[in-house]
Amino acid sequence: MNFNFVKKLEDAIAEFYGAPYAVATDCCTHAIELCLRHTKPEHPLMIPNRTYLSIPFTLEKLGLDWKFHTLPWRNYYSILDTNIIDAAVFWEEGGYEPNTLMCLSFQYQKHLNLGRGGMILTDDKEAAKELKKTSSNIIMDSLSIMFSSAPCV
Repeated sequence: MNFNFVKKLEDAIAEFYGAPYAVATDCCTHAIELCLRHTKPEHPLMIPNRTYLSIPFTLEKLGLDWKFHTLPWRNYYSILDTNIIDAAVFWEEGGYEPNTLMCLSFQYQKHLNLGRGGMILTDDKEAAKELKKTSSNIIMDSLSIMFSSAPCV
């Protein structure tokens, strides 16, 4: 399977946000999950009480200790005490925050509404390399599910 189109999209999104690297994922929630698996936080995490339902479910799935906080957020928020940012609704040229793993969404209600998909932005070359290996497996799994359920013509 040729993934040149994925690389072109990653490069275009990285350039738009001003991030050195971008890693495509099948959705923002999985981008956040990959980042959590990559960073392996060992301390309690704090997320806003007004976040997407999938985020606390993901933290539970990973067996992480976490709590809600009531701090307000706009456009994006950090998972406190990590460098992971949930930027599902954030769309701003040059908006990448240095030294972070910034997770984006391309779900149908977002600015770039591809129906599904996400991206991890980073300035860490090694993190990008490791996250790319893992995300490629998730993308292949998603594609096989999509195409296996489609009728053959």
